[in-house]
Amino acid sequence: ETQAQQADVLVQIESRRIRPVTLPVRARHILAIPFTTPQILEAYRDPPLEGIRSPVAAVSETIRIRGVNLGGAGKRVLLRGVEMPPAAAATDEERLVTVPAAVPAGAHVLQVVQNIVFGVTSGAAIEEHQGFHSNAAALLVIPSIIAVNPATAAAGATVTFTLSPAVHPGQNV
Repeated sequence: ETQAQQADVLVQIESRRIRPVTLPVRARHILAIPFTTPQILEAYRDPPLEGIRSPVAAVSETIRIRGVNLGGAGKRVLLRGVEMPPAAAATDEERLVTVPAAVPAGAHVLQVVQNIVFGVTSGAAIEEHQGFHSNAAALLVIPSIIAVNPATAAAGATVTFTLSPAVHPGQNV
């Protein structure tokens, strides 16, 4: 039995082409930070409705988030990219936040994020960079009825409800 093999090898011994010289580093900076990625274990309306911990809440209601590495400087909670204001001081195991009015009704992603500032150049604005992000948790923002028109109606009449946050045509909530 015969086998044929071929190998191509390219070796550069000396180049006649001039290589550009790279610029030296002006200042070296090392940033050492602990790896503390937040993790959401559960998120629910606080206080729970009839003792049931459910990830469902209306605007201005409090959400209790339980997990790991949730506290610390610079950590924020986002719902659909909108920052949720804190309802109480956070700990590493728990955060209380309020559902903001800027979030529409429906199911949305809830995350704990922490941006990182690598360094500040004299005279420049502070620039945050994407840091740690928790896993995604779902939260259903439910609308509240704020007005009914007319207040009373006969069978078969049209009744209009005003909801907050608004529900878009075709949206199921």
